[in-house]
Amino acid sequence: MNNLDELVINLTHLMNHKDKVPQQGFIELMEKILCYNPSLGWELGPSPLDSDVDMLSISTSNKDELYEIHNLNIFPIDGSGWQIVLGVPPRNWEMFFHLPTENDELEVDASKWFYAASWKNDCVEIEIAGLEQNLVDKGNVDEALKILLIGELGEWNLRKFVQRYEFFDGKIDERFKPIKGLRNSFSNYFDHCSYKTLLSS
Repeated sequence: MNNLDELVINLTHLMNHKDKVPQQGFIELMEKILCYNPSLGWELGPSPLDSDVDMLSISTSNKDELYEIHNLNIFPIDGSGWQIVLGVPPRNWEMFFHLPTENDELEVDASKWFYAASWKNDCVEIEIAGLEQNLVDKGNVDEALKILLIGELGEWNLRKFVQRYEFFDGKIDERFKPIKGLRNSFSNYFDHCSYKTLLSS
């Protein structure tokens, strides 16, 4: 992590003045703020716990970096009507999303998918089945599974507790359950997971 103190100051300043900044201006300012840490990404939206609170989530595809930032105890940062957190939170959604492809965009409805979980002491391995054939044929399975699991569990929970996740391209047997039950089972098994109240509702 580079220029950490400056990063926190700039993020806080931007969120304090977010209502005065147009959408494109906000995007440009975030690009400038994160330019010294290109591995970091971000997402801005309503908090899944309180729709009146704007939540800026800072994310990274690097698991080691995620833990490094977490251990610094910087986040969350709370302000007036806003919060900055580490990791994209789980969503209040219908498991429907758009997935960019090389030439177009796929509409994905994951609400009818299935999962099988192998629960262990401190982690879980997850298999996902029932994906649409066009999604499989176009080779976008890994990205779709990642979007689904972050949306259902949140980025921090995914990195901390999910040891492995993969697509199951076989007969859906009694091991598999509707995907809509995953977050509740997850919150019941991992008592100290993030967003436990949301996941268990």
